[in-house]
Amino acid sequence: MVLMRRALVVFMCCVALASCARNVDPAAVSRTGWQVSSTGFTAGGEIPARYDQTSPPLAWGAAPAGTVGITLIMDDPDASGKEPFVHWLLADVPPKAPIVEGEGAGVVGKNSAGEARYFGPHPPSGSHHYHFRLFALDKLLKLPIGFSRSQLEQEMKGHVLDQTELIGVFTAQ
Repeated sequence: MVLMRRALVVFMCCVALASCARNVDPAAVSRTGWQVSSTGFTAGGEIPARYDQTSPPLAWGAAPAGTVGITLIMDDPDASGKEPFVHWLLADVPPKAPIVEGEGAGVVGKNSAGEARYFGPHPPSGSHHYHFRLFALDKLLKLPIGFSRSQLEQEMKGHVLDQTELIGVFTAQ
């Protein structure tokens, strides 16, 4: 009986840890040490309210060898719904050009609100985690303005050299 209780406690701890880590994508860890950062907020920190209307600045170190274009997916996996809410999609960003505050680079895709633009964080309540994932690609995707996340992911298949991620938190006002 004691052994059964211990096994149950271990199992419940594993389940709890797994659910806490649901927003961590192990594939998003860079294989080459490539990193993304922002002067607007720190990794794991609170995203300032001004970024609910304008996109934050993003910068990265030297992209992996062979990188031709950078792709960005900003989403909120804490949003209700089957899929994470897409806030921002960019494709064909030049590998050496940082993203300036309030501006995008490359070609902009459609967010989950159906618009081809940056859609700032707007959680209905509580705190949500916003993932800014960059992908170094060995080719330009040449997608049209307003492309969807599924189109982006389909075109990226087989062309990702590396990826990196910056996560910020935004709390409903």
